[in-house]
Amino acid sequence: MEHTCQHCGASFEGRPQARFCDPRCKAKWHYEQRKSAGTVVRKPYVRQSLPDRSCAMCATMFTPKTKRSRFCSLRCDKRWQRENGAPCGIDGCDKPRRARGLCASHYNAQMPKAVRHPRLTLACAVCGTKVEGKTRPGGSRRTVCSDECKYVLRFGKSMPPRPSRALVRHETAPRLVRTVSPVLTVVPSSRHGFIGVACGWCGSSFVHDLRVTGFVPSWCSKRCRRKGAEAKRDALRGSFNISRRERLAIYERDGWTCQLCREPVDPTLHWSDNMAASLDHIECQSWTLIPDHSAANLRLAHRLCNALRGNRRDAA
Repeated sequence: MEHTCQHCGASFEGRPQARFCDPRCKAKWHYEQRKSAGTVVRKPYVRQSLPDRSCAMCATMFTPKTKRSRFCSLRCDKRWQRENGAPCGIDGCDKPRRARGLCASHYNAQMPKAVRHPRLTLACAVCGTKVEGKTRPGGSRRTVCSDECKYVLRFGKSMPPRPSRALVRHETAPRLVRTVSPVLTVVPSSRHGFIGVACGWCGSSFVHDLRVTGFVPSWCSKRCRRKGAEAKRDALRGSFNISRRERLAIYERDGWTCQLCREPVDPTLHWSDNMAASLDHIECQSWTLIPDHSAANLRLAHRLCNALRGNRRDAA
């Protein structure tokens, strides 16, 4: 017979007099009824306090935490054990007895770890091979000698062969490189996988092993790869960012001579020096809506000369 629960309103099937779908709904409904009637009274928990008693060692009055507390502190407990406990079984030793009639010092001296936990030689439960170094019998945990025997004992069949860890050589076909022609070029073959590549950012040549990655990289280092990615993002945003290779090509084209003051530029100076090399836009970026960042619109200038010129047309 189908009914509706008086607490949660869910439909259920049960006896004709059933009113609740679950005992928890019944308990919650009765609790809400008692709570609305004001018959539910929650009394705060009060910890039962024990009467004060005297310490068995120093006779000081203290409040015990449990009914079995006899000492006011751990110091009094240890002192009572030393004075009233059974002494060590060795003549002349007054230390309290700990195990096998001996104190802790004599027990550790007469029963070292090798004696307390002797090394046993057990047989493998699968192949019967002797396994040494066990400290206790197997019991419910059966002894195994290797991972293969453990697999057989667990799954009832032999372990499948593991994959070989030998180096896998991939035959790589020549690919087109999107950078300039490298200085060093080695044709890859089935035996040698080295190839010479020019970095897409700094222009330096480096040798790469195709057997490691299987493709031709465009950068010689992580730094050049990061710089190349930043230049690509700046180009999409319209910002000025030029690679080191193109920058040096412009410097070499101008003969390392400032195009504003016609004085030579020292290539060994730090970039933050006022007389260091920098790139100056012939047609300034503020003159047009879309700036021209091509090599034809760039020229070499001192960092100070570039800053003094600004965007003036008569600076040259």
